[in-house]
Amino acid sequence: MFKTLSRTAKILVLLAATLVVVLLAVVLFVSPISKYLIEKYSVQYTGRQIRMDKLNINLFTGNVVFRQLTVQEAKSKEVFVQIDRLSVNLAVYKLWAGQYDITALSAENPLVNLHQKGEHFNYDDLMERFLGEDSATAAPSDPVKYWVRNIQVRNAQLVYTNNKPVNTITLQQVQFNMPLVAWNDSVYRMEAAGKLLTGGDLRGRLSVNANTLAYQLGMQAKGINLVMLSPYLRDYLKVKSLEGLVDADLQLTGNFNAPTDLAASGEVKAHRFAIVDQTNELLTAVEETTVLIDTLNTVKNLYRFDRIALERPFVRVSMYDKGFNYERIMTTPLQASGDTSSLVYSNVFLMMSAYIQDIVKMYDMNNYRVERFVVKRGQCIFTDFTHGEKFRYVLDSLHMEADKLSSSNAFLQFGVKARLNTSGKMQGILKVNPRDYRDIV
Repeated sequence: MFKTLSRTAKILVLLAATLVVVLLAVVLFVSPISKYLIEKYSVQYTGRQIRMDKLNINLFTGNVVFRQLTVQEAKSKEVFVQIDRLSVNLAVYKLWAGQYDITALSAENPLVNLHQKGEHFNYDDLMERFLGEDSATAAPSDPVKYWVRNIQVRNAQLVYTNNKPVNTITLQQVQFNMPLVAWNDSVYRMEAAGKLLTGGDLRGRLSVNANTLAYQLGMQAKGINLVMLSPYLRDYLKVKSLEGLVDADLQLTGNFNAPTDLAASGEVKAHRFAIVDQTNELLTAVEETTVLIDTLNTVKNLYRFDRIALERPFVRVSMYDKGFNYERIMTTPLQASGDTSSLVYSNVFLMMSAYIQDIVKMYDMNNYRVERFVVKRGQCIFTDFTHGEKFRYVLDSLHMEADKLSSSNAFLQFGVKARLNTSGKMQGILKVNPRDYRDIV
């Protein structure tokens, strides 16, 4: 039959057959060839070695699947990111119109290792390579039309390691969902949840404008164990442990370009908070602390609290020839670690202190109101070792309460009662001048 065909027909048949063979070869070998090229040139184009066990590319459906994808650290074989399965679905037919529509993107069981050394992180090279300023001036062009839909991360693990103070914080069982990232929608919405290895659950919902960086964040925390902050506290206090659990349900509004412009409302609770010194003696503790925030707005100078309550607060004060017990345990980061070069960027307490100082410098904080303030079953133990013989005085069963504390009051008035040294009694009214806290009546 082939012999009866004309010369032109034979050529067309051969061309068609060749095209089919080439297409089949492309379909069959595009995956292994792509895998080879990615692994071979990954260092050249990303600065990181990328490896994978398997790569499947379906040119007809636009489905791309990486299995056991690993991105190594720069100039190292240590793992930076590892993903059991990374799947990308691309709408192939839209490519002809110059549109890039990823209909689904999912990552299963990813592991991300984050390392901090001073002000530097192990991803700095990637930020510089891909987000650094480009000196070349690009000619104006039409915007690239892209969509990334249904972004999902399942069962992720994030491991953060700091070198000074030495500390590792692990967030596991992380679930992340982001419905859309699009060229014509500047607002990104995302949800995430996870568990801390040291104890506690976190959940959050974030909406952020990519152009202005204005954001709205709703976050919930349950049973966050403060033990993970102990290494940072030891930069300042020679203590054995920091203990306690924190719950929170907060709504935050602000702008990442102006971190001190913050509005917040919600509730924060701390349970079984305690600091124990190196002699295993309890320094301070609070059985339960509750703060109900009605409105906190730094820009509008509003600090309104529905309730502040402390249940069973405790403080131990001891006086020695060379000072008080708190002075004896105070240290500096230089004494604690021998190096302060990384302090500003790595100690959470210093960062919080600097943040509060910035707020105080930039805004007035003279418009506050507390609807209800309560202290129940407080205790203070004072011991004096300076006179040769030990002198001990105990104030316990302390109860303090006040309603409608306000910066506009002439005096802040508290009802106070307590037991003095097991047998005495104290009861009365305590008045404090809100404009001069040394003025106490």
